[in-house]
Amino acid sequence: MEPNPLLTPETIARLKKHAEPLVDTVDSVVNRAVDALETLNGGGPPPLVSAIKLANPAAPPNLSYTTVRSIVLNGKHFPQNETYWNLLLLAVIRIASKKVSKEKLNDLVICNHASGKKEKDGYKYLGDDVGISVQGQDANGAWKATYHIVKALKIPVEVEFRWQENPKASAPGEHAKFLVEWK
Repeated sequence: MEPNPLLTPETIARLKKHAEPLVDTVDSVVNRAVDALETLNGGGPPPLVSAIKLANPAAPPNLSYTTVRSIVLNGKHFPQNETYWNLLLLAVIRIASKKVSKEKLNDLVICNHASGKKEKDGYKYLGDDVGISVQGQDANGAWKATYHIVKALKIPVEVEFRWQENPKASAPGEHAKFLVEWK
């Protein structure tokens, strides 16, 4: 394989479907795809279950340059193509919207959001049933806002993630997990 392959516009479009805007790079998406392919084919290293450290969800490490590997929210496993910090935040907001009033929901959502439909400047409208639009966050902001809601409403969540092999990452190549359980 060439060290610097040229990618067709079609390939770039396919990669974008699996990327988290403002977080992933072409390299991180390709690495995630190769990880999945190696796992599927039984190649590559065995799962690093023993190497996954438990991180404090209330005082998280720097999540910049992380790739989410798996999410279990309120007992529901996310499909692999939906394991992103922002998609977790939006799912938590949707759950919260069914448990609290619209006023309380506005208080619970601590990231940039707006009542009603707003789809410019990185906002995503969550639908008429939720009634708010939420601006996309970096990994740290998305987890902070997610944890604020799950803590307030006692929603269980488990997130396994890995820092990318990037010198700017706080723990390049390491795996960690947030485990939030309520009794």
